[in-house]
Amino acid sequence: MTNIHQLINEVRTEMIKLANEYGYTSKQALECSQKLDKLLNLLMLQEQSKKESTMSNPAQLEHW
Repeated sequence: MTNIHQLINEVRTEMIKLANEYGYTSKQALECSQKLDKLLNLLMLQEQSKKESTMSNPAQLEHW
């Protein structure tokens, strides 16, 4: 598992903890949720970038 995956899991766990303790609409839970959203968006961008890089290199397509 990569560092970003680990961080996503840690933030998700923290968000659940905060939501259970303070409520799902609490400031603490919402701020943590926003942090998680940013991490997930970053991960999606990284994966999309890898995919586009692979698809733009015909030599790499031979391995598919």
